[in-house]
Amino acid sequence: MNVNVQMLNFSAKDDLLPFAEKKLSKLNHFYDRILSADVKFEELPAGERDKSVEVILEIPGNDVVVKKVAPSFQEALDDSVKVLERQLKKRKQKQNTFN
Repeated sequence: MNVNVQMLNFSAKDDLLPFAEKKLSKLNHFYDRILSADVKFEELPAGERDKSVEVILEIPGNDVVVKKVAPSFQEALDDSVKVLERQLKKRKQKQNTFN
């Protein structure tokens, strides 16, 4: 799976990119037809201390999009991956039902 990462309104720490790639690579266990993942890390305006992560998984058919906000990028990415796991499991189950 190809992982594309964008950083909006900040510069990334060195450990954030490998963390994202590691977390997203686990999704291949749940759905093997993932083509690519686009990840956008965004630091929200100064008044808000939250961080935003948006993940777009490109798969055959409709893409899967998840956006989460949390106090840290790692927490937001963890939450996003959990939601993506559930969605991919549902998609695979529906696909197996029709085959």
